[in-house]
Order: sequence, then C-alpha cells, then structure tokens
Amino acid sequence: MDQGIIDKKRETVGDLYSIRAGLSYISVCADRVKANDEKIGAIVPRIKKRQQSIEDSKKRVREQSGKADRLEHDLSETKNKLSETESVVNIAQRKLKNISHKRISYKIDWGCFGLWLFSLVVLIGQGVVFGLFIKNFDVKTAAEEWLFIIVAAILTLAAVCWHIYQVYRLGEDILSNRRRAKDNKKQEIDSEKRFIDSCNKEIKTYEHKIKELYDEIPKVQRETPGIIEKLNEKIETEQGEIGKCNEEIAIIEKDSSALSAKSRDVYQALVDAYGAFFHPDNWKHIDRVLYYLNTGRADTIRDSLNLMDQRLNAELIANEIRQSSEMISGEIRRSTREVTAAVSLGAERIRDAMERAASAIVESNKEIAASNDRLAKQTAHANSIAAANLAANQRLVSAQELNNSLQSKANSSMEQLLRDYQVVNNRVHY
Repeated sequence: MDQGIIDKKRETVGDLYSIRAGLSYISVCADRVKANDEKIGAIVPRIKKRQQSIEDSKKRVREQSGKADRLEHDLSETKNKLSETESVVNIAQRKLKNISHKRISYKIDWGCFGLWLFSLVVLIGQGVVFGLFIKNFDVKTAAEEWLFIIVAAILTLAAVCWHIYQVYRLGEDILSNRRRAKDNKKQEIDSEKRFIDSCNKEIKTYEHKIKELYDEIPKVQRETPGIIEKLNEKIETEQGEIGKCNEEIAIIEKDSSALSAKSRDVYQALVDAYGAFFHPDNWKHIDRVLYYLNTGRADTIRDSLNLMDQRLNAELIANEIRQSSEMISGEIRRSTREVTAAVSLGAERIRDAMERAASAIVESNKEIAASNDRLAKQTAHANSIAAANLAANQRLVSAQELNNSLQSKANSSMEQLLRDYQVVNNRVHY
C-alpha cells in the first residue's frame, strides 16, 4: 500500500481518537455534574428538615407567648362553672328538703269506694226491710217463721260477705296507693341525692383545677421568656445552617455551571476543529469507523461509512459494534503511541479553536463598542464574559486531562458519550 495512504489513514485514526478524547472529557464533566446534582439532592432534604424545625419552633413560640393568657382564660371559665354548679346544688338541696318534708299524698279508686258505699247501703237497707217485714207480717205457723228466718239469714249473710269484700278491696287499694306514693317519694329523693353527689364531684374537680391553675400561671409567666429565648436561638441556628446549605448549593451549582460552560466550549472547539473532517452527525459511528480502519476493512472514512450502509444484518451489526468496542477499549488502555500522539494533537487543536473563538468575540466587541444602544452594550458585556470563559477553559484543557478522560471512558460507547454531552448541555434531564 502507498505510504501516503498509510500516513493519511494513520492521521485519520488519530483525529478520530482526538474527537473521542474530547467527548470523553465532556463525559467526565457530565459525571461531575451528575455527582453535583446528587450532592444537591442530598442537601435539599436537610434544608427541608431544618425549615420544618423552624416552623415548629415558631409555632411553639406563638403557643408559649399566649399560654399564660389561655390559662387565665381557663381559670375564669372554671370559676364561672364552679359558681354555676354551686348554684345548681343549692337549688337541688332546697328541692330535696321540700321533698323530704312533703306529706305523702295518694289517690283513692272511686270505683272501689263507690262499691263499698253501695254495699253498706244495701246492708242497711236490707236490715230496714227485714225489720219492717217482721213488724208488719203476721207469721201464722212455725214453718213460715223458720222459712223467713232462713231466707233473711241467707240474704243478710250474702250482704255482709259482699260488704266485707268491698271493705277489703277499698283497704287494699288505699294501702297499695300509699306504698306506691312512698316508693315514688323515695325514688325522687334518691334521684336528687345522686344529682347532688355528681354536682359535688364536679365542684371538687373545678376546685382542684382552680388550685392547679393558680399554681401553674405564675410558673408559666416565669418560664415563658426563657423558653421563647431558647426557641429563638434554635430558629437562628437552623437559619444559619440553612444559609450554609444554600451557600454549599450555590458553590456546587457554580461548579456545575462552569463544567457545563467548559463542556459546551470543548464541544464547539471539537466541531470547529474536526467538523469539516468528520461531520458531528456521524460521531456516533466513530468506534465502528476506527474498527474498520484498524482491521483493514476500509482505508478512509467514506469507505467506512459506505461499509456501514451495506451492513443490513442486525446480528452482524451487533457483532461488529461489540468487536469495535472491545478493540477501541483495548487500544485506549494500552495507550499506544498513536493514541497518545493523537490526544496531544487534539488538545492543541481544541485550545486553538477556543483561542480563535475568543478572538472572534473580542473583534465583535470592537465593532459595537462605539454604539450607544443599551442592548448592544449588554451584548458586548456578555461577549466579554464568554471570551474570558473561553480563555480560562483553554488553559484548563490539557493533553494529560484529555488522556485521563479517554482512559476513564474507554468502555463507554459513542452513543453514551454523546448523551452525556446532551445531559451536561441541559438538553436531557435525568
């Protein structure tokens, strides 16, 4: 093979490794950005916990400030309840006294009384009738006399028995009503006593509570200033810790912003240095292109891309991707002379591209420096900052740093490296 073709091929391989080294450097920056986000994610719960502690302390301050007033209000209400309960007890005791001295009254069953009175009238009337009959009736024979006597005796006995029965019913009704009246009076007395006992228990409870409040109010008034002072000190401490956490987050976010800016600058420098040589849309195929070039399957990038287009079998493509990843990883880890030289050359080209970009910004500022337009001045200020960042990042990107990044990302695919750039450039949120 012609030596010129071999040299050209070696230069192409070196340039491709330079692009990979630059993207590996960006991927390392993305890892640091992710690590920073994880740090922030660990700090945020601490901030929320301290904010909750501050809210709890403020709530306790409000409660403690009004505690003495609430206790005095409770004391006043308890005194009112005590006074009302004592008044109710006095009324109940007077009612109990009246019930105790009240005579027992009961109702008579007028039906029973009427029957008893009727039986008495019947008995008396029967006696009168028999007397008149004996006086006016002329008894002729002894048989008639005995018949009269027997009939009169039977009727008299029946009237007497019926009268006795009515007397018994009337007496039983009177005694039953009297017993019922006594029971009702006893139940009423017991009910009033139970009510008075329950009220007395409430009175004792209120008196005990009043005594406790009289003891507690002065104690609360003495302790409140010290408690509030401690709570305010705790609030100040928590606020100070939150301030430290916010400062820590600000430092981490500043570092992430610097890493993102550096990554964008490096990517743009890669595009400026190698975009014409190998279009960024095809950078995801760098590993397979290197595989084809190193294994002799192709001599140029164009041949490699054409060969990829011809690979239609999915299994063959997957096998080639695996083999290319293994080969590229091995080449990088062996740090061959070609790879090391390519990384050094890539670092120079990246720095040169950044320098050209910074110079272009400075020249652009000279054109708008004379303008009085406020927007133009703001643009010039932003350009000055961008130029300064480019100059700073230019000094940071060294051949050693690129080589270290290339080594650490040896097992990463080009798709992963490009996704890391999207992450660090805030195109993809993870």
